[in-house]
Amino acid sequence: MTEQLKNSICWTLHGVQRQPATKKEGNQGHIKRAARKFTCVTIAFIGFSMLIIGCVQDRKTPQKSDFTPEFVAKCKVRAEKGDAEGMTNYGQALRFGWGVKKDKSKAAEWFSRASKQGYARARTHLGVCYMHGVGVEEDETKAVELVLKAAKQGEVGAQLVLGDWYMYGKGVDKDAEKAVEWYRKAAKQGDGGQIQLGECYEEGIGVDKDAKKAVGWYRKAARQGSMWAQFKLGECYENGIGVDENAATAVKWYRKAAEQGDFEALRKVGQCYEDGYGVRQNAAKAAEWYRNGAEKYRRAAEKGDERARYKLGKCYAEGIGVEKDESKAVELWRIAAENGDFSAYWQLESYQFSDPTIAEKAKDCYKNLTEKREKGEIAFD
Repeated sequence: MTEQLKNSICWTLHGVQRQPATKKEGNQGHIKRAARKFTCVTIAFIGFSMLIIGCVQDRKTPQKSDFTPEFVAKCKVRAEKGDAEGMTNYGQALRFGWGVKKDKSKAAEWFSRASKQGYARARTHLGVCYMHGVGVEEDETKAVELVLKAAKQGEVGAQLVLGDWYMYGKGVDKDAEKAVEWYRKAAKQGDGGQIQLGECYEEGIGVDKDAKKAVGWYRKAARQGSMWAQFKLGECYENGIGVDENAATAVKWYRKAAEQGDFEALRKVGQCYEDGYGVRQNAAKAAEWYRNGAEKYRRAAEKGDERARYKLGKCYAEGIGVEKDESKAVELWRIAAENGDFSAYWQLESYQFSDPTIAEKAKDCYKNLTEKREKGEIAFD
């Protein structure tokens, strides 16, 4: 089990462990699946715990889309009156720059004040801040202490974070079995832990490998609206992982994920229409999916959505819905990375550009961003 975990982490870092290619992708599928795995599932290593709290994984708390300037203003009023939930929400807004100018130091202050009242979600946020040195001096011991308290209070975000830390040895000794224990606790409350459990069963990390159980967990999360689980379920039906192969069902789940903005799912649906896989072959329909997806990412990027900017860069890099322009992709990824998007940062270093000149430009951008990161001038949320 230890060796399996080691291999998984190595693959997370480098995205090179070979995986079965899909029927349509051929040899290029190995690269695409590795990249997908890095960005979707094992992103915990690069700070996934920093993204999940109060966002996708815990639908009971305010989502990013809820943080309008009006909502944030109300949170500030509540925070100033000493309301723990208001403090936490306002701190979250400050930390990520949602509806207000980003200020990580002030965010940590509000989390600390709410944490002193015993508010579990604030403890989780503050613990993650200490783990990554966000607005406070890095302190892994304090981070684990805070998150463990919140996890024992039943806070789902804390349970997921603690699972991630045990899985990757962040502030604690690596222990895949303990990671699974915390994911299982979180899974009882929502789709986050269900996705992680599905991955653990699919890869045999912390549990015996069991593709059928993996599919079962993906299905639970997908039915709750998890974009990542919907994509994974599509992969399972396409490749016969834990279920009988079923092209039409694979396309159904890919489409659901694509409609929520998943880039890989968008590409999958377009490919299915191009190849006539699970749907009637229709080149015009494929082009329509690509164009609509690219335009959706463009509109979101114009509003400051850095994740969408990263995805728009992918569209330009691969000519998905737009004319291929690798130089434009580099510029979009540079901007997104400067504003905290790790995937964009990683793409600048890892993407295989066809133009050597552009590849050098991307490497220079990556080097400059790395220097800024080491100086604390930029941080990945």
